[in-house]
Amino acid sequence: MTKLDEIDRKILRILQEDASQTILAIAEQCGLSHAPCWRRINLLKESGVIEKQVVVLNRKLLGYDLTAFVRVKLSENAADRLLEFEAAAMRLTEVQELQLISTENAYRMRVVVPTFADYEYFFRERLGRLPHFQDANSSFVVSEPKYSFALPL
Repeated sequence: MTKLDEIDRKILRILQEDASQTILAIAEQCGLSHAPCWRRINLLKESGVIEKQVVVLNRKLLGYDLTAFVRVKLSENAADRLLEFEAAAMRLTEVQELQLISTENAYRMRVVVPTFADYEYFFRERLGRLPHFQDANSSFVVSEPKYSFALPL
């Protein structure tokens, strides 16, 4: 774990909320001048604490109304087979998250698509054709009261 002081944490909280702010605006909120704030942000980037800065899109406004959590069981669980499946699954643009679940010996993925018809196509023509795919169980999000990328700093 990287050692952070309270100013670093404050900078990270500000950036998690709105990374488009200027360094001057961030510095003012932290009680710093421009140069020390800029140096801290660069150190956070160089250390890997800040991986990248992205724009978070409103998926509903863009027509992606369906979110599914899919548990995928593979036909084989040898290490090379897992890597083959992961590489193929990561190329599917509908897959936003992919995790190997230790207690289930399966993968969990979060998938976004516009409609149930699109999910059916994804399931039959994309997911079902991945190497070593055996079975999948899908759960669909009905409501999403909270959706956040922010870590509790």
